[in-house]
Amino acid sequence: MKKTVLKILVLAIAAGSVCPAAMAQEEEVLSVWCWGPDVNFQALGQAARIYGEEHPEFEMETVEVSWDDIRKALDEAAEAGETEGLPDILLMQNYGISQYLTECPELFADLTDSGIQFSDFNQEAAAFSAKQGKNYGVPFDLGGMVACYRTDLLEEMGYTADDFTDITWGQFKRIGERILRENETPLLSWVKGDPGLVLAMLHFGGGSLSDEEGNLSLAENEVLKEAVTTYTDLVKSGVLREIEAWDEYDLYVEELIQGSVLGCVNSSGILASLGQGEEQEGKWSVASLPSLENVESAGNYAGNGGTSWMVINRGDTGEAVDFLADTFGGSQEFYEAVIPAAAVAAAYEPAVQWGVYEEKLAVSSDEEALSKILQYTRLAAVNESGTAYYEGADAVAEAVNDVLAGTEVEAALKNAQAALK
Repeated sequence: MKKTVLKILVLAIAAGSVCPAAMAQEEEVLSVWCWGPDVNFQALGQAARIYGEEHPEFEMETVEVSWDDIRKALDEAAEAGETEGLPDILLMQNYGISQYLTECPELFADLTDSGIQFSDFNQEAAAFSAKQGKNYGVPFDLGGMVACYRTDLLEEMGYTADDFTDITWGQFKRIGERILRENETPLLSWVKGDPGLVLAMLHFGGGSLSDEEGNLSLAENEVLKEAVTTYTDLVKSGVLREIEAWDEYDLYVEELIQGSVLGCVNSSGILASLGQGEEQEGKWSVASLPSLENVESAGNYAGNGGTSWMVINRGDTGEAVDFLADTFGGSQEFYEAVIPAAAVAAAYEPAVQWGVYEEKLAVSSDEEALSKILQYTRLAAVNESGTAYYEGADAVAEAVNDVLAGTEVEAALKNAQAALK
């Protein structure tokens, strides 16, 4: 399990002093696991600052753990029947919560009586972490996906942001092939073996991994076939360049910053990562996603399901619950700081009324980038994930790799379906 530790110590916060070195001398430290430092670490840092103003002895250790490793840790905890080794709080992909609330709900603290007004959150997002009338998670990021393009470099090549607005993947590929011929620069990159982009195509194509009865359906899934075909055609053409793993996320971002790749399709928080680069101000446009060409129901909007914070049910959970309630649970100061800094559409609905989405993102050439992110996210359909969602997603990843190795799409999906039985 790869972990990068960020220790946040909030002592004498009113005076602005932070003393990480003192961490080793203290015993009670709130531990949090999550991924995505540019979004989630930033949010936790703001939350720690705000919470520390009223709790000057508060200390928190934030550990970077991938979603895959969080899943493995939860699986091991469920099998062992104990929570030893887990943190106080962890971040969950919403599409994965149903499985764990079904198979091992005892791992998670009930937050229903925490004082958090769950009615203030996007109800589709809140439903992911609710079961039998109880709330087990605090929704955070709605997970809206956007397409971002390096406007300044594309303009030098004769393209504008309008050329990438409301287009299909076929049009995207044709533009990318021309750029590749003339400039030898790919238009997109993605991680090899990660089914996320294919699943996004599936979702905005109006499809699902499951049939009407809730059973995984890969082999006879026409929208999935089109999504796999579209993705693998992009890779084979060179328009989309695969990198080896999300462990190379810094490389993924650096290539975008350096202009070695001209665009990306990702959750909106990618803009927070791009904004960390030097001289990126005003260089990135924000657009909706290309749509699938041969699917009548296809749209241009998709999300990855979003995320929620959950508390592990062990010992005294009071501080963990209180921390979430006072920050992610509804602090106006928190959301006004985090939404523009992390470039996210938050699940907390009152934030829309505060005008925070009207602020300009420095990294974007688009004055209304945050407003677009919110709009696109709200237009994205919520996909019914089911308890076997990630089993199906892993099977899709294998099918994509098989197609890129030479297997026909239909045969690869049939093989993937057979492997599920």
